[in-house]
Amino acid sequence: MSGPYNKRSHDAVWSSLKRLCGRWPFLGKLLEFAGEVASFTRWQRARGLDEGARYRDREHLWQGTGVRLHQGSVTVLEFGVASGAAARYWLSMVRNPALRWHGFDTFTGLPDPWMRGGVQFAERGEFDAGGNPPDISDSRVTWHAGRIEHTLPAADIDYSASLLVLFDLDLYEPSTFALECIAGHLKPGDLLYFDEAFDPWHERRVLDEFLDQGHRVRTLGSTGVALMLEYEGGPE
Repeated sequence: MSGPYNKRSHDAVWSSLKRLCGRWPFLGKLLEFAGEVASFTRWQRARGLDEGARYRDREHLWQGTGVRLHQGSVTVLEFGVASGAAARYWLSMVRNPALRWHGFDTFTGLPDPWMRGGVQFAERGEFDAGGNPPDISDSRVTWHAGRIEHTLPAADIDYSASLLVLFDLDLYEPSTFALECIAGHLKPGDLLYFDEAFDPWHERRVLDEFLDQGHRVRTLGSTGVALMLEYEGGPE
């Protein structure tokens, strides 16, 4: 809407849009999603994270930024496994025998509803895998079933290897716990991937707090909703 601000015309437009969203809830969710993606673009620019290649989907992003994982000792921490789609893709793409994959999940779906700005995006239990880890036959994989607050501190992890950390827990509380737990182990060159970085209520909030603490990262690549970051160092 261009031209001088007119309260009456603006009210009429937004009232019509509200009626349409009330009639078609899917339209409301779509517009909400689009608004968050748009704000994600502005947020990247404001944070200095808008460099790096842009990819159409996460698989191409992984291909373009995961080259360094093909050699040497590598530890992958996957926070949020669900049915194992991401694990299958990465394990088939990176055949490095020195890679060790740790997947963390309750395997019973989201522990709480996924709320964004007071609007429920997904119900509690969404992404339920029946309580069972994925049936992936790969000796490099270890599954950690349960709440991350219990499983991560008890896990035997080689943090001295090159790290790839995949965040896909969706919710703020478990995501921030996981990042706080591993933050002291991060080294320059380690990779941090956020599958829902566009979400200002959850993963983007986690990232904001991490950066505000003085951690430094640079963007290797992004999609419309996700970020792959390289860790550069912690607070001085």
